[in-house]
Amino acid sequence: MGLPAKPITRGECGADRIGEGGGEGGHGHRLEDVLEIPLDELRSYLRSRYPDRWNDVSEEGLPELAEELSVVGYNSIARLDEKLRGTDVHLLDYEDSLDYAHRGYFGAVGAVRTSLALVDETYREFKYPDDDSYEPPVVG
Repeated sequence: MGLPAKPITRGECGADRIGEGGGEGGHGHRLEDVLEIPLDELRSYLRSRYPDRWNDVSEEGLPELAEELSVVGYNSIARLDEKLRGTDVHLLDYEDSLDYAHRGYFGAVGAVRTSLALVDETYREFKYPDDDSYEPPVVG
């Protein structure tokens, strides 16, 4: 999965635009125009996918996570779930590799971010452009 064909406004996530040919020329998409997973659906999914990782911080991080997901093309729970399936072992291995962490260290939102960073290059480059700790061989 490559970067979107046109730049997309990131809003509160960080940088102003993503993709090639950015700038203020008006050919980018406003974030409000990008399909986003509804928060209630994302909340329900994360509570069922990561019941032991759900906490108040997860609730607070939902809007920003939904925005990040939409920017890189995750606009449905089905698409997100397809990518996250099979990442649990990678997530646990990554947590084990951190000096400051332990298994179960990340909350639900952090688990999604970390899992996607481990298996989705587009998300990794978007969210953590200067962090190479998520790149192989960590994922095997």
